[in-house]
Amino acid sequence: MGKSQNRASFDPDAVETRRVWLGAYVMAVNASMALRRPLLCRWHPYMDECIEILQTSPDAEPSDRNLIHWAKLTHIAEEIAFQFSMDDPSSNLTLNDTKVQYALKGFEKQMDEWRREVRTEEYTPILQHSECIISIFMHEIAMHTEHNIDDFRTPFNSDFKTDVKFDRATAAQIDALTTCLTSIHTCLDCILSIESEIVVNLPTHLYARSAYAFIALLKLFSAVSSDNGLERVFSLADLKVEEYFDRIINHLKVS
Repeated sequence: MGKSQNRASFDPDAVETRRVWLGAYVMAVNASMALRRPLLCRWHPYMDECIEILQTSPDAEPSDRNLIHWAKLTHIAEEIAFQFSMDDPSSNLTLNDTKVQYALKGFEKQMDEWRREVRTEEYTPILQHSECIISIFMHEIAMHTEHNIDDFRTPFNSDFKTDVKFDRATAAQIDALTTCLTSIHTCLDCILSIESEIVVNLPTHLYARSAYAFIALLKLFSAVSSDNGLERVFSLADLKVEEYFDRIINHLKVS
């Protein structure tokens, strides 16, 4: 009896249902990204319907625009994870592969298109932080050694593989690493720009994402510090590792 009533009250086309579905999708993909596990929830036409309804329904809330931005950004992340085999350590993908370079350029274009859809007042530090995390996720393949995705998987550790050589670093590698470093710094700047009373109340996954940015920065630091050729591309001063560690720690202490 109770089950029948619940089933009757459930409307798959309701705005609330579409909103919950998109929210669940965003959470599922982000968990998969962090753990480097296969995606359990893939984008399909129902997602497009959800976005269309939230864009046109008179029952939609103003905040639904933000949810749509999050969902579209997450969709790009899903495609990156699938294209670059981010859940498969046995893959042998590298940025030396022309197909990978083309795919990376395609994702960069998608990110630019996504950014143009976001209004200035909607581009909050939290949304920009997520954009930067996706950018790091996209470009980290330039730091992979034997597709060592576990170096970037939670829980993090300092046992990095640093035997990758950059004696003949290609323009694609240098561009990707430069973009990755810029995204890392911008990501951390976003956290620093948030008022201390708000930072302390941020969801835990945002701290985990910030830790991922630090891991990527330490990965670069390890590579630049080693005799593998990358020191000819970056200097340790460019990375600003100690500066960001100190600033983030002090910011959180104040909180």
